[in-house]
Amino acid sequence: MKLDRRRAAALFRLALTFVAHLASRVWRRARRLPLWRHVGLGSLQAADGQAAFETYYRPDGIYGLAAAERALLPRLGECVQCGLCDPVCPVLQSPAGRGFVGPQRLVAASGRLLPAARVWLDAFLCVRCRACEAACPQAVPVDGLVSLMRRASFESAPEAVPSPIRTHVETAPAAASRRPEKGGPPTIAERPADYVLVFGCEADDEARAGEAALLERLGISVATIGDGACCGAVEASCGVVGGAEGRVDALLAALRGRGAFQVATSDPRCYVRLKTHPRYRAELQVYHVLELVLDRLSPMVEGPRVAYHDPLELRDFPGLAEVARDVIKRAGGRLVAPAWPGRLEARCAGTEGATFRFVPELGRDLGRRCLQDARAAGAEFLLTTDALARAHLAGLAKEKGGGPAVHTVAEWILRRAGAGAGAGRGTEAAT
Repeated sequence: MKLDRRRAAALFRLALTFVAHLASRVWRRARRLPLWRHVGLGSLQAADGQAAFETYYRPDGIYGLAAAERALLPRLGECVQCGLCDPVCPVLQSPAGRGFVGPQRLVAASGRLLPAARVWLDAFLCVRCRACEAACPQAVPVDGLVSLMRRASFESAPEAVPSPIRTHVETAPAAASRRPEKGGPPTIAERPADYVLVFGCEADDEARAGEAALLERLGISVATIGDGACCGAVEASCGVVGGAEGRVDALLAALRGRGAFQVATSDPRCYVRLKTHPRYRAELQVYHVLELVLDRLSPMVEGPRVAYHDPLELRDFPGLAEVARDVIKRAGGRLVAPAWPGRLEARCAGTEGATFRFVPELGRDLGRRCLQDARAAGAEFLLTTDALARAHLAGLAKEKGGGPAVHTVAEWILRRAGAGAGAGRGTEAAT
């Protein structure tokens, strides 16, 4: 077929325009991408298209999901709306939890997740105790939905995040390796040690010094990092994914710089983070402090009646609850079992999920119920490995009729051993 002159000229101009367009795109991208990324125009067009798509839909609160998050969404569709989750939710059972829609409605509305991030506060009202998951016949991952909702709020509508939660995220990690004013372990720059202790961001000086003192008595040398490095558990729990990953880089760099790869912690949030994050798992040997204590603590004479509060964050590590109970028994504690609600091994202490920062009265109400259960079981002491929960419950226990005395397991063992008494092998401490 013969082309006339005008048709040929039009096709030539079209070809020139197409070449100029491609050259312009390559030039614009060259200022933003390294040379090795220019492997084909198709990849450039795809990258530009993705950027344009994200920019266009950003005002609607839509952003990319990680692979694990995408896998979560079909699981939410398995909910049969049976209603078994709401009756066991501690937030719905508390007068201070008014306004929370409950796990059933939360899952039912998950299809509107991202746009709703601008107006919903339910992700921050949930205490993340997973009582709903224990009651669910379909094992719907409600806690995963809450985690995704929290991230959606921080990613697409940070102004909608409750200010106490934002403040908590900004300030808590700075205290991760704060040195106690009195006592406490040295830093690994000051003294090589068997284990590096990672304290929870909100552990007070008493808990930090007591934990280090117990391990030293048992002949286990410990030190802290001492340079502000933090595992990122606070950010991860609240939904600040980027900040949490930055903490991983800083902590691993601090440990590598000192050749330290054996880490011990008793904080439940830190333990879960260190044991489950793939980069930590690849480089660190992580121990719970009570695992070290159990290996060295000698039996003590029988003592008071004790209730143990198992931190709910450790629900995927049931063996640690047995380790804690074995340590308490070896220290002479007579364990009693409070009648915890539902199918949980423990009641929510009110500090899980950082919700008590947002609704303090909810945290106080849940904490009082926890103390009442322990008192009803006849416990003289309520023990936990969570220093944050200990501080919270101990403050409530000072109220009239609040409950038994509250300590961390390490603090209680030191009290049992007595001032100046050894707790190593061959030692039996008096009551």
